[in-house]
Amino acid sequence: MSLELEKSNLTDIDRRTILLFLADFENSGVHLHDSKKQEFVELSTEIFDAGSKFVSEAGKPVQVNQFDRKKYGVDRLLTNPYPFTICEATRRWSYSTYYRHNEKQESSLRRLITARHRLANLTGYKTFADRAQEFSILGSYENAHNFLTEIIKCCRPSADRELTVLLDVLSQCDSQSEKLGEWDLQYLSAVYRQKAYGNIGAISRHLSFKNILFGFELVTKKLYGVRFSLETAEAGEIWPGNVHKLVVLDSSNSHIGTIYLDIEKRATKVTGDCHFTVRCSKLV
Repeated sequence: MSLELEKSNLTDIDRRTILLFLADFENSGVHLHDSKKQEFVELSTEIFDAGSKFVSEAGKPVQVNQFDRKKYGVDRLLTNPYPFTICEATRRWSYSTYYRHNEKQESSLRRLITARHRLANLTGYKTFADRAQEFSILGSYENAHNFLTEIIKCCRPSADRELTVLLDVLSQCDSQSEKLGEWDLQYLSAVYRQKAYGNIGAISRHLSFKNILFGFELVTKKLYGVRFSLETAEAGEIWPGNVHKLVVLDSSNSHIGTIYLDIEKRATKVTGDCHFTVRCSKLV
């Protein structure tokens, strides 16, 4: 397929796909001289290594000395801050301890940033941000920067009002502090919600999987004419666990695709919300 020779036969989607593939090849250094290609490979390896080390260390527990264990009543390892504890001193200490400076992490981060910058320069970009944003929805680093800046400007008045409310909540909590700390936000927000709305945990009984899926389908059907059909998977089609098979249909009942929802909580699952494409929707 060629942009020039088959131009009249290409749809907008075809042209977009070709341009993305070309950009991907160029960003992978296909157009570079052999000596530069070797440098590209080395920088890519450096980026992967530094990034992997940084991520693997980011969530590791922090060791707590005996004095602090006794003072704050915590375990030997601090696996996360204590944002919801009523004790302000413990909130502040746990936050500061868990997120304290780590020279090893800073070294990995500097390696990552440096290698990314060199890779961007090698492939013709001023910065890695320019390289990363070229084919994004916003199209460029400048657009992304301006977009985020405008969001901050628009949200700041609302954020300031909410912080004023939380500061008032803090004054009612027998606190010795007159300023909000990062460690206070989740706790004070929870206190405010409890006072303003009562036990919001009771709402969860209305948010069953069936009700959430039904509500989501109402939105997709209204906007796109797309609906879901919950079907039984065939033997060997899905992995072990509480996995739901959703067949996606358009307004004419034509099959669009299949979604497998794995909503079961278990130790072997990836932490956090995530999705994986089992099979691409376009043959290449």
